[in-house]
Amino acid sequence: MRKLIKPNYKAFIIACIAIVAILFATYSFNIGYAIKIDNQVVGIVNNKNDVANLKKDINEKLEAKLDRNVDIPQNITYERVFKIGEEILSKDKMITKIEESIDFSIEAYILTIDGKDFAVLGNKEQIEDLLNNIKLKYINKEVIDINEIGFVEDIEIKKAYVNSNMIQNIEEVKSRIEIPLKQVKTYEIKKGDTIWDIAMKHEIDTREIERLNPNINIDNIQIGQAINLTFPRSVLNVRIIKEHQYEEKIPYETTYEESSELYEDDVKVKIRGKEGKKEVISEIVYINGIEENRQIINEKILEEPKTEVFLKGTKERPETLAYGNFMPPSRGKLTSRFGPRWGRTHTGIDIGVPIGTPNKAADGGKVIFAGWKGSYGELVIIDHENGYQTYYGHNSVIKVKEGELVYRGQVIALSGATGRVTGPNLHFEVRKNGQPVDPLKFIKY
Repeated sequence: MRKLIKPNYKAFIIACIAIVAILFATYSFNIGYAIKIDNQVVGIVNNKNDVANLKKDINEKLEAKLDRNVDIPQNITYERVFKIGEEILSKDKMITKIEESIDFSIEAYILTIDGKDFAVLGNKEQIEDLLNNIKLKYINKEVIDINEIGFVEDIEIKKAYVNSNMIQNIEEVKSRIEIPLKQVKTYEIKKGDTIWDIAMKHEIDTREIERLNPNINIDNIQIGQAINLTFPRSVLNVRIIKEHQYEEKIPYETTYEESSELYEDDVKVKIRGKEGKKEVISEIVYINGIEENRQIINEKILEEPKTEVFLKGTKERPETLAYGNFMPPSRGKLTSRFGPRWGRTHTGIDIGVPIGTPNKAADGGKVIFAGWKGSYGELVIIDHENGYQTYYGHNSVIKVKEGELVYRGQVIALSGATGRVTGPNLHFEVRKNGQPVDPLKFIKY
């Protein structure tokens, strides 16, 4: 009978434990952590602690390097795997590899104009400085006491995360803003031009031209000077609103009263008119430094105007009463003017006419001389009883007498060549308060 061997349970248990330990150690030694970007493995690391805050660590590294906030839109995850035969990366190398594999976005600010994206810049301050500098160009001594300053267009600054290659250069953005959207139409002043002519030709109001050219005196334009005929417009246009307080004259009205004490067509001031004054407050809108429009928002009368009253004559006018203006005394051609002649002063004008041509009174009045007078020859002098006298010389025949009242246009003599003359003519003089004045100031030949 064979002898039975008693099993050694203790040794068996120890052996099992050893095998399990070896298997566990082998398993644990070959366990790693696969890093995935949107479920795509980019590498494996040993330590779980290296992956716990991996996305946060990458964010902080990029933000430190770029000096701005960063957004990583991809999903970064990890899972436990066997690493047998796989390349194991250090934490720093893994971060670098992830940086190369992700499409991260950086914090930026978008300038929108009328709802459309116009520029992308790195920080909000750049855009604000740009906009403020554009406004400052139009804040000058002509536009003071500003109530409101802004832009014609709707402006918005939006925060966003964008690819780094979308960030624009500030100088490039400036130049794009300054490019005119509409070419300013100008006109160069030519000889003979007036603002009224230019306005009519280009179908524009003269006041519009004045507003378009605030630095030009439109009443004193110069040849070769260029003036604007349209408003300049750019991508961004600065609107400034200000209140302007000023005093304005109020014109007075004119009325007429009939007077039987004055002759017909005679007018005399009864009450002298006087302009009033008012205080005006206007709201003026400037676009790019040029006045676009103004609206009166308040008026206050400081002094009422005083109506000017004229007396208008109704009494029948005697035919011989002077009208106060002269008619040409004869038909003919001007042969000699008023002023220096032959070393002397010619005190009137000479009108060349054939002998016997009627000479007429230039205005109504009283004949104070009719006869021969030296170099004048046969002369007629009429006192118009208003400070003026007229002389008619070199006549052949005189048809009026001294003391006779004559009417405007009455024939007073026939022309001739008496006195000192070189040929038949009418010598015509106008004297004011006894002093000869140029007759061509009153009549035309």
